[in-house]
Amino acid sequence: MQSRRFMPSGMIVLGISLSSLCHTACRDGGKTATMRAASESSLAQSSDAQRTNSSTSQSTDLDPIRALNRPSCDTMSAYRIVGGQSAATKTQVTAATLRLSIKAQRYCSATLIGPHHIVTAAHCLVGVNSPAELRIGYGLDGLFADNLRVDAMAIHPQFNGILADDNGYLEQPFYDVAVIHFQGQLPPELKPVSIAAPSEIRSGMSTLVAGYGAYSSDDKTRRPLSQVETKLDRISPELSELQLKAGDGRGACFGDSGGPTFIVDPVSSCLLLIGSTTGPGRNTDYTCESGGGTLMDLTRHQSWLSCAFTNLKDPLEGLTLPANASLACDSK
Repeated sequence: MQSRRFMPSGMIVLGISLSSLCHTACRDGGKTATMRAASESSLAQSSDAQRTNSSTSQSTDLDPIRALNRPSCDTMSAYRIVGGQSAATKTQVTAATLRLSIKAQRYCSATLIGPHHIVTAAHCLVGVNSPAELRIGYGLDGLFADNLRVDAMAIHPQFNGILADDNGYLEQPFYDVAVIHFQGQLPPELKPVSIAAPSEIRSGMSTLVAGYGAYSSDDKTRRPLSQVETKLDRISPELSELQLKAGDGRGACFGDSGGPTFIVDPVSSCLLLIGSTTGPGRNTDYTCESGGGTLMDLTRHQSWLSCAFTNLKDPLEGLTLPANASLACDSK
């Protein structure tokens, strides 16, 4: 019998604790340099391949990518990935990743995609009856921004839970996407990130996962913002879903739900958002330690995001939409 349940989701894990990794890496400067060089090399190779791929396989049913509408990231410090450690200040990751407190009882992660626009996981907002039950935090420690007040939210109308049976996730779309609108002036530390077009992603490319969640399956402590580099393993257009590479302990855990996965725009070197964390990866043991993750493919949910924010009376500019999109809010 099929049962409906929410699969666990959350923070960045590496198979060893991040504190242990930092202790080792900080003690061994040569090892840290090697990790950084290897990470930046893989990122550069990914960007070069992405540039080639983008020039030869642009989707014919999409409007041209509106790069001019993408916010600049040149005020942020240089982009770096050093796998599995706390995020640094004044980076694009820290500027766009948010922490959501939900009814002062639980929390999720989220991404800033406009001056008053946030995207997160739908399952994070289940049971929320009023925008006043949400609070926004940001920065390394996810401290609350008292001047940012949530005034509206919307869950994808086709979201019906993260359906699973004893064999794991069901093979059907989850639509685990929600939007939040807030009032208040953004602090200078925060800067929205653009969403990539579907034609800009491919299997095997380097990605950066971020969030405020736990470090392991039995870790119930709220953690600072962390990040880790991994690979995009599979793109599933029929599910509007992405799968991260599993098996190496790099991925998401409790509290990372709704948090971002980024790629790097090879032209601008700015981060681009491709997905939000739903839970553990398909075909894993569904623990944090297995790594990987199931993401909602936000590149393919942009029509609904556009419609949702329009209905909330604050349209979001710069989204890549299918040609002649009807923007029906009861569709993808």
